[in-house]
Amino acid sequence: MKSRYRKIRIGNKTFDEHRLVMEQILGRPLTGNETVHHLNGDGLDNSPENLCVMPQWTHAKLHSAGRVPLPPAALYGVKNPAHKLTEKDIGLIDTYLKLGYSTKRIGGKFGVSDWVIRKIRDGINWSHVTKRPLAKKSNGQKLEFAES
Repeated sequence: MKSRYRKIRIGNKTFDEHRLVMEQILGRPLTGNETVHHLNGDGLDNSPENLCVMPQWTHAKLHSAGRVPLPPAALYGVKNPAHKLTEKDIGLIDTYLKLGYSTKRIGGKFGVSDWVIRKIRDGINWSHVTKRPLAKKSNGQKLEFAES
């Protein structure tokens, strides 16, 4: 049976070419929860502009709904050209959440909705950031938002 995807053999292992291409784009290995989607629906077109990475559940939902492929904005984090947050921001958001600030207040500070902050808190958005730097308190002072 012929595969819908191009395969690459390295030593004794066979890999899907589109996954290897995406790992090169991201500069890291894909996690077990990440799926590479072909935007134009052609599983043999592994050009970087035709690939985007998304959680498995999103990919399954996309295909089960028979929807049109997602635009490249489905790329994660700073690889997403429409990103508003950085990995450093995620560390700060984690800290503010741990300190008990509301998702609405945190979202207002970072220019995103409280829904986005809840998705970060629940590990749905920005879950690829595994090492999140925490903001530090200085001289035992409570960490407060800097006034803009």
